[in-house]
Amino acid sequence: MGICQIINLGELHVPVTTGYCGTFSSYSTMISELFDHSTSTTYYPNRAYGIMEFLSVIVVELTSSMGSLLIGTRFSEEYLTSKTMISFLNKHVYPLTYTLGIPITIVMIVLSGVYSNFSREFLVGSLFSIFGAYLRFYLSKINPKFTIPWGTFIANQFASLIVAVLDLVLTSRKNIVHSKNGRLVLKGLSSGFCGGLSTMSTFMAEGRKIKLTFVLIYYFITIFTSYSLFIIILGSYKWTVGLN
Repeated sequence: MGICQIINLGELHVPVTTGYCGTFSSYSTMISELFDHSTSTTYYPNRAYGIMEFLSVIVVELTSSMGSLLIGTRFSEEYLTSKTMISFLNKHVYPLTYTLGIPITIVMIVLSGVYSNFSREFLVGSLFSIFGAYLRFYLSKINPKFTIPWGTFIANQFASLIVAVLDLVLTSRKNIVHSKNGRLVLKGLSSGFCGGLSTMSTFMAEGRKIKLTFVLIYYFITIFTSYSLFIIILGSYKWTVGLN
């Protein structure tokens, strides 16, 4: 993502940034991890250790993500200024992506129906991620209309909401879903659709572009809202009914 902030990939820009980078990095997974660490069932000497876990996760995630973005931008400024390489990518790689896209998707659908081993979860999640990435792409069209990118905000909150609900269903002590295929689909929605819908890379890239005051407000509102959703949905259930 950092590299793509400097060099103009032309027609490949959206597929690489919104498609690959946005799907590869998952904001909803970060919030889920944040919730798990801060409300862990592991015994702590006192409750303040939950705050330390919360801060450790959020500091590491945000600093490593922003640091990677800045390293990528600096690397591209120094070494990736060749117009020949960019021309090659647009001329050969871009047509190859949409030529192979449909056949690969068909193969994934067939394999997810044929194989019943561990690969099925990966394949189902990958198929759901396509729809998540498309929805995020269309929500991103809202971003230029406001100082704060509300399109990305909506995508991240919606994904976090769904992940919280799915985690509740999958880990409830009441065993809400018994079917193996049903659980597989729910896991695919959580890791695939929500992973594709939410994005950490775009979240960081947006923070680099807007003013510091708005960045602080944007980051605080986004993380606070997502974490609150997990506390309300998953936390309240965990502390009353219980999770496995």
